[in-house]
Amino acid sequence: MRRRIAVITARADASEQRDILYGISEAAFRKDTDVVVYSNIYNHWQDDNLLNYENIIYSLIEPDLFDGVIVTAEAFRDIKIINDTIDKIRAAKIPAIVIDGELDGFKSVYSDDETDLEKMTEHLITVHGFTDIDILTGSRDSAASQKRLNGCKRAFVKHGISFDNIRVYYGNFWNDSGEELARRYEGDDVLVTGGSATSSSSEVSVAGAATGLDSHVMTSHDYAALAELVKASFCRKFWWEEKGCLYDVVDGDEPDDHLRPNQIYAVSLPFTMLSKEQEAKIVAFIKERLYIGCGLRSLTSDHSDYHGIYCGSLPKRDAAYHQGTAWGFLLGGFLSAYAKVHDHSLECTKELLSLLGPVRHHLTDNGCIGSISEIFDGDAPHNPRGCYAQAWSVGETLRAYMQDVLPYM
Repeated sequence: MRRRIAVITARADASEQRDILYGISEAAFRKDTDVVVYSNIYNHWQDDNLLNYENIIYSLIEPDLFDGVIVTAEAFRDIKIINDTIDKIRAAKIPAIVIDGELDGFKSVYSDDETDLEKMTEHLITVHGFTDIDILTGSRDSAASQKRLNGCKRAFVKHGISFDNIRVYYGNFWNDSGEELARRYEGDDVLVTGGSATSSSSEVSVAGAATGLDSHVMTSHDYAALAELVKASFCRKFWWEEKGCLYDVVDGDEPDDHLRPNQIYAVSLPFTMLSKEQEAKIVAFIKERLYIGCGLRSLTSDHSDYHGIYCGSLPKRDAAYHQGTAWGFLLGGFLSAYAKVHDHSLECTKELLSLLGPVRHHLTDNGCIGSISEIFDGDAPHNPRGCYAQAWSVGETLRAYMQDVLPYM
């Protein structure tokens, strides 16, 4: 009988939780172990009875059905909401692990937040020249908070910057902590100078601080100057001269050699960081290497990681999902970019109608009649796969047709 483990988390739809769940599932599947996830979806910290009905999910956990349990502590603003469940797990006496937290009877496992915060703080110092840095972290008694704070301290020591506890703001890793700090910045409690920065150990706290500072003072001239700096930096880092297109990822000084379709949005959106010549080259590259009729490949077919057929077992399909499989919704951005670089000319409109030919065939003869599939094989004949009537495939194709084709016919 296959083993089973339970993962208890919150907001499983949030990006950071998806990453954790993906890692757990990948390791479990390698060991022929099934994973059952218990999670609410809504913002469970809000005082709303309807939303808190979500938390009933935790009362359904039967520890005796599992060979072990993992709890992702940081997903919860207040882990006390699952106290009854934790007691049931202790009583079952099964192996139990808590990630980034501490619970009696559970083994604690911590992510390497210390190194991450050291790198982030060092980036503020070396790249942006900040030396007057505030630190926003979690609660004072949290081990995760102290680890992240230690990472900031290490960066300070490395660059000869004195550390002052008065610059540390303890919160709860949630957006209200960031908002509270922003209110202090905007008031008289905290003096913020031109050389100041805030290092936060939580992206949720950052979002709160950004919201709170939304109305803070910056002129249009300031933003225009920053935009020019961003444009110059972007082109310097991401333009791949040899290929006539953009790198998909640049990590430090090492660009990724996977040629992907994401770059089409650098052209299709109304405000660009590229020259007209660069935009035209990208569109030509996408048309030649990634366009397959009803969508764009997620990777060029000549790369060693390319998977041209989306089929088979779950691991096999997952390996192809973003490594060659074509996505229907990407066609909208491509059509808009094509129209843009060809100035919506009559010849361009005729070509767009030709490019939409495979979609017309798919709508009537090859898939769900009247709709567009989620994904397609990267290899010919580009069979439809995944969800057979995908809203974003339909929506993006229809948007591009209404905005960039129909008005110019």
